[in-house]
Amino acid sequence: MASTTAPMSSSGVTTTSMQDVLALVGRILIAYLFIPAGIGKLMGFAGTVGYITSAGLPLPEVAAVIAIIVELGFGIALLLGFKTRIVAIVLAVFTVAAALAFHKYWAVDVAKVMGESQKKFGGSVFGAYPGDDAKDPDHYVITLIQGGLGLPDRDYYLDAKFAVQKTAYEAYVAKLLTLSGWADPAANAKAIV
Repeated sequence: MASTTAPMSSSGVTTTSMQDVLALVGRILIAYLFIPAGIGKLMGFAGTVGYITSAGLPLPEVAAVIAIIVELGFGIALLLGFKTRIVAIVLAVFTVAAALAFHKYWAVDVAKVMGESQKKFGGSVFGAYPGDDAKDPDHYVITLIQGGLGLPDRDYYLDAKFAVQKTAYEAYVAKLLTLSGWADPAANAKAIV
């Protein structure tokens, strides 16, 4: 009587080929969250350090290097399937730490912000719209966008080399607030930018 056994993974757990495929897809999707973020921090190192400094964390250069190593290095390790359990734990701890230090969304009433934004004909925190596919204009695609930044990239807000653009943008925001009748447009523009 012949018997079939499923292959054992390196951790000693028996898996099926479907579980292996799903694990691979999951690793690819999770790595896609971390690897581009790590590349962005690496390419915009000064802006990353500025952002960490603005959060009041000590040793911002060291923290930026740690963030790059975790997001890029551990993201690639996850993608390749290297020590996935350890890598997953490190990424999870890093994500919680980053959420607590930088992404304090629990302190914001998101529904209120989005509703007020729409009421004033502004953009939302995020959005989606159908549009032409840039690579194939005969087809449509759904484009997902983030709202919130008026300048092209966060470095324009944090990096000193963009001070002229930031000042001009702040004046533009003040002018828009003046035209819309906001009280104290200069102070509000400074707070916005």
